[in-house]
Amino acid sequence: MDIVSETEKFIIDRIKGINNRADNGLEDNIDDVKSEIQEFISEWQKKAEAANDSKTPLFFGRRFMVALPSAGVNRLLRQYNSSGKDNSIETLTSMRNVDTQVVGKIVIWEG
Repeated sequence: MDIVSETEKFIIDRIKGINNRADNGLEDNIDDVKSEIQEFISEWQKKAEAANDSKTPLFFGRRFMVALPSAGVNRLLRQYNSSGKDNSIETLTSMRNVDTQVVGKIVIWEG
């Protein structure tokens, strides 16, 4: 098994484990997750091949995650909802971006 397949399996197994422990009745969306992973890997492969063909580096990681790359420089990822009109893939970088607010009440039991 190659590293990409191992990583995909790890992610899917992790999601299944969390879903099983949560027992919250949510719909199983494993097929959607697999589709998203395959779409991402396919896009990454296209970008890597284009970078090889044009002899232009393709960067990923911190270097250009927030800072805009200069002309002629390509990046794989950029921070979600950031400026920049290049064709990099937006990604969430913090749990603050992932969590949603939930309305709730605190009940204080005195008795």
